[in-house]
Amino acid sequence: MFSFSDLEISLVAAPMAGGPSTPELAAAVSEAGGLGLLAGGYLSAEALTRQIKQTRALTSRTFGVNLFMPITDEQIPEDASEQLARFTTALQPIAEYLGSEPGEAQATGESESRVFTELMEVVISHRIAVVTFTFGCPSADMMQLLQESGSLVGVTVTRPQDALTAEEAGADFLCVQGPAAGGHQSTFSVTDELNELPLPRLLEEVRRICTVPLVAAGGVRNAEQVQSLLASGAVAVQLGTMLLLADEAGTSKPHRNLLQAPARETQMTRAFTGRFARAIRNSWVERHHDTAPALYPGVHEVTGPLRRAATLHGDTEWIHAWAGEPYAGVRGGPAAEILRNLVPAR
Repeated sequence: MFSFSDLEISLVAAPMAGGPSTPELAAAVSEAGGLGLLAGGYLSAEALTRQIKQTRALTSRTFGVNLFMPITDEQIPEDASEQLARFTTALQPIAEYLGSEPGEAQATGESESRVFTELMEVVISHRIAVVTFTFGCPSADMMQLLQESGSLVGVTVTRPQDALTAEEAGADFLCVQGPAAGGHQSTFSVTDELNELPLPRLLEEVRRICTVPLVAAGGVRNAEQVQSLLASGAVAVQLGTMLLLADEAGTSKPHRNLLQAPARETQMTRAFTGRFARAIRNSWVERHHDTAPALYPGVHEVTGPLRRAATLHGDTEWIHAWAGEPYAGVRGGPAAEILRNLVPAR
């Protein structure tokens, strides 16, 4: 079974669903001596199977897969349809401007669980070395199934109490995500309060109550931060924003353009998906930060066609551009070169 001590460099590629994470990026990070991760969120079982095969064709080294925990019907409020209808109406000016139409919310607790079960079958049948989870904690039985197939199981947490829950359920390690992380915060519930403890302090709090290995994530920008986190007890450091401009990343052109333009503020917002996520502040955030309901994946499904249309038009004001805080100075180039600049090989 995989161990973090097997890594040549103690760096993990964050799973960035929706495009940035690719088989090429996962393979490049693993080839460089770190741990590459595929982002299973939003993928079908067929698409994940294809990406696993593509990654294995590119590297013989260890890589992992991240999955999103599904919502349950109990997590969907009774007035969800009414909330989404009001939000859809508020999106009409953007839809008209982009020449597109908002989507319709399709996911239910039953449909989410069905897709999740199919994805679990994929990672078990392909004997993935490392499987991590976002947006919640799998059951002890689920973790045992993965562990029996040879997987090391990790859970992404943002609060000490969630870390303890995951450890008690049988997680082999925890990915401790600080508030400066770009993209979605891995709260266990859509309505959970956000953690405000800076990553070093959060890592310390989790280490105080948990004994499993910890991976530190969120807002890491330089070698000094990496070394400090490793010295404070993390077994590895996870990087997302730093890899968005990598040659192997599938980051869209307008997203890349925003990352390379003069830096703007980032903001934690529900405006794009209904879940809190840190994005570069643009016109979409300014208009809908206060109006988007706390409904996931409903908001994600309603806004998806508009965000895709903006991406096709190259319009940076109406896309979701996830980025950690700060993101100024992020550079492009081969993933291996980006990693070498962050931590020396052992």
